[in-house]
Amino acid sequence: MKISRDRSKSKKKRQDEMMKEEDEGDGDDEGRDGCGEDGKKKERSDTTMAASTTTTTKKTELKRRHDDTAWEEKYNELKAYKDKHGNTLVKVKGNKDNPKLGTWVKTQRYQYKKLKEAEEKEK
Repeated sequence: MKISRDRSKSKKKRQDEMMKEEDEGDGDDEGRDGCGEDGKKKERSDTTMAASTTTTTKKTELKRRHDDTAWEEKYNELKAYKDKHGNTLVKVKGNKDNPKLGTWVKTQRYQYKKLKEAEEKEK
């Protein structure tokens, strides 16, 4: 069964991307240089920064838990599919039992392929 056996790496990659998106789109009007729209440097207190970091960390942790749970649910659905059909060749279209499972499997295979290609480039 060719499911992303090294799913921790692909999950880690997705989590890193989510954290990057979260950092880039945090809702502040500050740019990367710490300046506001008016170009003046904004000062932050340590308590504000700590509170912001704690909130961001909690949000990230909740997203990770949700992603892990959702991934495990789909993986269990795939195992049930294999028990019933004897393979993991889930159709993307025309799967009446679980229409979204085929798309999930296709996505997992794609991500696994990209991960392996990236690992090969690093060598």
